[in-house]
Amino acid sequence: MKNIVVFFGFICLNVVQLCGQNISFNFNTSPYISPSSTNTNFLISDLTISIGTISTNISTGSYFANEPYIEGNTGWNQTSQSTAKQFCFTMTPNSNVLSYTLTSFSLDAYATGAGPSAGGFSITNNSTTNYYAATNLPDAGSSVTNIGSSALGLNGISGPSTICVQGWLNGSRTSTGGGAYRLDNFDLGIASVFLPIDLKSFKLVKIHKSTNLIWTTSYENSSSHFLIQRSFDGVSFETIGQIKSVGNSNITNNYSFLDEQPKKGNNYYRLVQVDLDGTKNTYKMEMMHMPYEKGFELLNTVLDQSNSELQIRSDVEKYNLSVYSITGHKVMELQNVAYDQTLDTKTLAKGTYIIHLEGNGAINSLKFIKN
Repeated sequence: MKNIVVFFGFICLNVVQLCGQNISFNFNTSPYISPSSTNTNFLISDLTISIGTISTNISTGSYFANEPYIEGNTGWNQTSQSTAKQFCFTMTPNSNVLSYTLTSFSLDAYATGAGPSAGGFSITNNSTTNYYAATNLPDAGSSVTNIGSSALGLNGISGPSTICVQGWLNGSRTSTGGGAYRLDNFDLGIASVFLPIDLKSFKLVKIHKSTNLIWTTSYENSSSHFLIQRSFDGVSFETIGQIKSVGNSNITNNYSFLDEQPKKGNNYYRLVQVDLDGTKNTYKMEMMHMPYEKGFELLNTVLDQSNSELQIRSDVEKYNLSVYSITGHKVMELQNVAYDQTLDTKTLAKGTYIIHLEGNGAINSLKFIKN
C-alpha cells in the first residue's frame, strides 16, 4: 500500500515539546483523496486539483509499486510552474502548535506522452509561495520520476500551509499537455514545536463578594503550575495564588481559584503558566468589576494643596454631586456626571467636608479632609 505521508519526527524536548506522528493519505480505500490517518495537532484537508477532477482507484499499467494511484487528465499546457495546473492539500495547525518546520518533500510522478514535461511542488505559508524541484518528466514508457527536496529550509513557520504539486510544459520534450499526470507516494517531513499548554478557556465568575477564576486546558506538556495574578489598573500585577498543573496531558483539564478579597471597582486577572524548568508563559487578561458601596467610593480622603484631587469611583451612569462644609454650606456642585470622576479641591479652604452623591437610585454621603 502506498501513502501520501506527512511525517513528524519523534524528538521530544522538555518544556516546549518537539514531536509528532505520521499523517497518511491512503489511495486504496474510498474516498481515496481523504487522509486515512490523522494527527491530533494538525487538520489535513482532502487532496484537490485546480482544474477538472482527480481520477482515483487507478491500477492500470505498472507505473508504481503497490498501485492504485491518482491521476489528473488534460490541462497541463501552461509553460511556467507558477501558472501550472496543480494538486493541493492544506495543513492547519491546532492552537497548541507554536511553530513548525517543513524539512523535506518527496513524491513519485509519471507523465503520459501528452502529459506535462516538467513537475515540481510549492509550499504557501502566510501569503508567500516558494517553488521547488522543477524536474523534467520523461515520455511515457520511461521509469517513474521522483520529485523532491531533502532540505526545504522552512523553519519556525506558523499558521496554515498549502502544499501543491504542479505539472507544466518546459520544452524538455514535445507534448501538448493534454495527457495524464499520475502521482503516488508523497512524503512531507515536518518537525513541530508545541506550546506548553493549550488554554481553551479562561473566565471570571462573581460569587457574592468574591471572584472565581475558571480555566480549561486541552493539552499540557511539562507544565509545573499556574500563578494567578491580579491588577487594579491592568498594568501592574501581583501574584495572589498558585495552582499545581497536571503536567502532561492530552485531555481536558479544569482548574479554578477563588479570590476572596477583590477590591471594589475593576479587578484585572491573568494566568502565568510555569514550566518545570521555571520558564513562564503569560496568558490573556480578563476583568471583573466589583460594585462600590451604595454606588460610590472615595479613593483618597485626606487632601492638601499639593495633592488636591479627590478621586471618586462610581458605578453610576449619571449622578449629581455636592460638597458641603462641616457647617452645612454648599461649596461645590456638579450635575450629570458619570462613573469615575476627579474633583479638584484647590479652591477649598482647610477643613472637613461632606460630599453627597446621588443618581439612578444610588445615594451616598462621604467625608474627606482638606489640610
